[in-house]
Amino acid sequence: MVLVIPSANLDGGGEMTAGQYTGYSGGVGIDPRLLPYLGLTAAQGELSLQPGEVIVGSEVGRNFFDPKAEEWSPVEVDMYNTPVKMKIYQWAGETPADRIVKLNVVAVLAPGSAYDYSILMPIEDVIEFNEWTNNTEFDPETFVFGRVVVRARDRDTTNGVAEAIRKMGFEVGGMSDFINQLNQFFGTMRLMLGGIGGVALLVAAFGVANTMTMAILERTKEIGLMKAIGATDRDVMTIFLTEAALVGFSGGVAGVGLSLFVQNVVNTALANVPQDQGGITFLPIDPSQIQGNLFVIPSELILFAVTLATLVGIGAGLFPALRAARLLPVLALKSE
Repeated sequence: MVLVIPSANLDGGGEMTAGQYTGYSGGVGIDPRLLPYLGLTAAQGELSLQPGEVIVGSEVGRNFFDPKAEEWSPVEVDMYNTPVKMKIYQWAGETPADRIVKLNVVAVLAPGSAYDYSILMPIEDVIEFNEWTNNTEFDPETFVFGRVVVRARDRDTTNGVAEAIRKMGFEVGGMSDFINQLNQFFGTMRLMLGGIGGVALLVAAFGVANTMTMAILERTKEIGLMKAIGATDRDVMTIFLTEAALVGFSGGVAGVGLSLFVQNVVNTALANVPQDQGGITFLPIDPSQIQGNLFVIPSELILFAVTLATLVGIGAGLFPALRAARLLPVLALKSE
């Protein structure tokens, strides 16, 4: 574990007004000193939090509407350049009350973060607002954070950290669960594709063996002639094993070429899909975050595929090559 970032939820806030428009969003209080560790990027303004300042998520400005309109229709408000106020309600006490707080927006976050629909505030401001909302004084002994972000040292330790937190009685959710689900999915896919690949290799091996057997039958006199002029069994076997290896090698190269072509077509199609029109809804990630490279074929995998295809060709051609090497010259020359 490297870093723990606690946050507190704003209890009585959420309703905002920008001119004639109304919107809703949740407030989240964090320690301004921990802001750089959240991995956020500002689309407008600078990421800094001083007392009285707020940072809004990328989708907050799109949650406004005109309450006087006959039909509900979303309205987008420029949170960075438009004066916005938030109404905070006091639920405790005999008579409910409210207060208006002006939101001093210093930055708007870039889309794609966990705070797209939230408003980040200094945690001291949130504690002060919650004291007024709940009509209670802040007690550090009984105070409970609404959320705690835990950053692990690396991906390998994420599952251990999550399990330790669960044993403490807390709910855990994050990228580790998502990664585990992806690993399970791809593990199943590997088994399925491995089975299909195994069947394909078996069929290919039979195909190579059949091709080499037919080649030997058609070239029986040629084999007899080679042996008659001094070729040894080893020479004949080497010739046919080389041919079998070339057949496997050619198939491997053709397969790799087809895979690279499909990879290029799919990645190019993903890169050219307009993200502002809904993007690709079936992917759990934004293709722009992986530079459009959904399919990646490592160079070592290419080398392994070609090598395996060559070895399969040699293995499939071994028995026909042995059969050709053991032919007697007299019988081979007399064959029709």
